This record gives sequence, structure tokens and C-alpha cells, in this order.
Amino acid sequence: MTAVLLAGGKSSRMGYHPKQQLMLDGESFQTRILKQLQGFGEIAISRRKENEENAEDMPYPLWQDQIPGLGPLGGMFSCLQRAAYETVFFVACDYPMMTTECMDFLIGQMEEEDDCVIPVVNGRIHPVCAVYRKRICPVLEEQINNGELAVKKLLKRLQVHDVEMPEAYERCFRNVNTPEEYEKIKSEESKII
Repeated sequence: MTAVLLAGGKSSRMGYHPKQQLMLDGESFQTRILKQLQGFGEIAISRRKENEENAEDMPYPLWQDQIPGLGPLGGMFSCLQRAAYETVFFVACDYPMMTTECMDFLIGQMEEEDDCVIPVVNGRIHPVCAVYRKRICPVLEEQINNGELAVKKLLKRLQVHDVEMPEAYERCFRNVNTPEEYEKIKSEESKII
């Protein structure tokens, strides 16, 4: 299976500071997540061209969007086309609490007929931290050509397996979009340590 770290966002709500570079417990979000992806057969990082400073230091290939400016949908489409495996696990770079155990649980829920497995936590779906199959590429391409870039619109056209995540994994889906959320997660982690 392929794993892709989605790190191509503009981080506008974070004051345009690349979220993959944010630090938690002495490690960048990117480093923390990549450590959890070690068991996958193929690992790549989806990044925009302007986010490629220090690209030579990257331990994995950087996959650029074929068509820039399409948001998560564009990144997912480009990566699904390039992936060596039929099934791809995507995790956005603003999920620094993601664990291997949580990913294994989610991946284990996939059935043959599923186009994707989407985690649900407290009624909220997390489509950028989910499992997709390459076979959805034609649907993705059609949506992009129609200018429909919302991931939720894509899900309406797929065989989706929603998975209510056990309470033990809810923490893994804490994502960080704003400076306030970042300060909160840093404060909470320092109390745990």
C-alpha cells in the first residue's frame, strides 16, 4: 500500500506558515507523521512547488500536483495516479497526533467494494486522513474538469465506507489549522509529558 503525506496546502489560517514545519515535542509535524508511516510499501510527500525548500533533505519523493491550485482534490488526484499500489492512505500534515495503530485500524475496515474508507469522529468526517483506491481517478478527473473541487462532492459519487472511530483513536484526528489550535495542542502535550 502507498502512503502519502499531504503537505501542499497554503496554510492561510496559520498565517501562511507551512504546517508541516510546525514543531511539537521537538519534532516537526512532518517528521512525526512520517515516523508513523514506516510500514507502508511506498511513501511520498505531496507538496506545492513553492513549498519545496530543503527538498534535498526529504527522505521520500516529493510529488507535485499535476495541475497546481486545485487544493486537496488536486493533490489526491496527482498522487493516486503516481502511486505504485492500488490502495493509498492519505494523511494531511496537520494531523500530528496520528499513530500507526490508528491507521492500521482504519485500513483494516476496507472491503473489496469500497472506493474509500473515511474516518468519522464525533459526527465529523476526515476525508484528508483516509484510504482511497486508484480506481476513483476517472471520477476525480471528471470533477476537476467540471471545476468541482470539494472533497465532500467527490464522496457523494463514490462507494464510501464511513467508519466511526473508537474513542481510543479520537485524539489522532486533532488537526491544527490556526495559531490558537496550535497553542492549545502544544499546551495539552506539555501537560501529558
